Amino acid sequence: MDAAAIARIHVETWQATYAGLVPDGYLAGMDLARYQRFWRELIGRRAAEKVLVALDDGAEAQGDETAAGEIVGFGSCGLVREADSARAPFRGEIYTLYVHTDFQDRGHGRRLLVALIEELAAKGFTDAGLWMLSGNPTRFFYERMGGQAVAEREERFAGIWLPEVAYAWPDLMSWLTQAGLRGFFEYRDLGSAAASAGGVGAHVIRARPGGAANPVWHTHDLAFQMVYVLQGWVVFEYEGVGEVRLEPGSCVHQPPGIRHRELAHSDDLEMLEITLPARRRHDATSPDATESAITLPMTDRVLILDFGSQVTQLIARRVREAGVYCEILPFNIDPARLEIFDPKAVILSGGPASVTDATTPRAPDEVFHLGVPVLGICYGMQAMTSQLGGEVETSDHQEFGRAFLEIAEDCLLFDGLWQQGERHQVWMSHGDRVMRLAPGFVTVGRSEGAPCAAIADDQKRYYGVQFHPEVLHTPDGARLLHNFVRKVAGCSGDWTMAAFKEQAIAEIREQVGDGKVICGLSGGVDSSVAA
Repeated sequence: MDAAAIARIHVETWQATYAGLVPDGYLAGMDLARYQRFWRELIGRRAAEKVLVALDDGAEAQGDETAAGEIVGFGSCGLVREADSARAPFRGEIYTLYVHTDFQDRGHGRRLLVALIEELAAKGFTDAGLWMLSGNPTRFFYERMGGQAVAEREERFAGIWLPEVAYAWPDLMSWLTQAGLRGFFEYRDLGSAAASAGGVGAHVIRARPGGAANPVWHTHDLAFQMVYVLQGWVVFEYEGVGEVRLEPGSCVHQPPGIRHRELAHSDDLEMLEITLPARRRHDATSPDATESAITLPMTDRVLILDFGSQVTQLIARRVREAGVYCEILPFNIDPARLEIFDPKAVILSGGPASVTDATTPRAPDEVFHLGVPVLGICYGMQAMTSQLGGEVETSDHQEFGRAFLEIAEDCLLFDGLWQQGERHQVWMSHGDRVMRLAPGFVTVGRSEGAPCAAIADDQKRYYGVQFHPEVLHTPDGARLLHNFVRKVAGCSGDWTMAAFKEQAIAEIREQVGDGKVICGLSGGVDSSVAA
């Protein structure tokens, strides 16, 4: 394993990520040669600390293994460090996880996190966590990956005390299976879940080549589960029963909720599994297997009404990053379609028009009779204000670009994020402004050019922001949208794009049947994705 490459990523990633958070002198003093020696010694002595690296071809290497491809990231894990044991509510610890800035947003971080958690689970750890600086923007990645903020502390850097936060995964097996990550076996879906609308699941399960058994006690939330061995062998252990060895032609019915674990299996193990109902997305990584993404029907939907903003798609992206399904529809949607869509919340996007012109777009009045939370962004806030009895005017104090929001009052939208009296950077793009609030609203945020830059009616769960939380230039914007869909609207956050893909494919197959489909392919984004 290339210790020099790991050291370079360690130093460059730290210097890029923590610029402005950690004293400049500390970052400048990160000596590459010293980190090369550190990683060379750590890898050389084969410590209890497990080191994994990500390669630019998507592969992974362990220990002293080598593989083709440039090292672009690395991670390490093991028993919680002694210095942290008293403060960390977990036993397994992810010590490091870094991906070079030139290779981020390509899935390397996700693959490394999965591999590290698998490694800890295989060693018998039932939970795991990590520490990071509170200001590190990658904390949102860990939140999207199911990490829970469980503890805080302060650490000293170059003479300055800086806050840190611990993220934890309290149940590794549940996370590996229910979140749809790799797990310990490969699963090939036989199609029964789609045919039975999720009532019956059927998979062929194979041992991962070179993979270990799963020694962690766990249960399955199923009414019925039967496992039949097709080839190879496997040894299960059931609580209160003991060890059970299965060979070709033998099967076992696992009672609902029984605690069990896999002690050992042959490399050629292949089993048939039947479950009632079909599981949620369980496991799929083998390139030779059909991805098994069995889902229960989605219940939480957010509707985004588009008023012509250039960044409406970013709103959808932030909502989906929060684990919530959403769709973008035009502002003049048929009210009957609103009822069919049955949203759990509605977001009104920005737009280029002026609400002071009576001929410009408005939201259907039915939106405000659904009894669900509504968030208006920029033009969407102004349209909502006007429709509910407030007043909007063209302003002499227009705001375009970076601005600062002064928090005037606490509200549910800001819960756990912003507090009264604080001042936060946001991104503005408006010429009009709200001058008189609609009945029931209060001003919860102000800026230099907008006396009502954030408004709230907590009772009705209606909120408006003059700035754009969906863009990266509003640093806390993604967390604010997360608050809206998860805390305000109460969405469960269990949606994933992979699960949606499988559901969409199943629905298309059901609709088309034995027929044929004509697809017009222009080479653009929309038609290429559809194809």
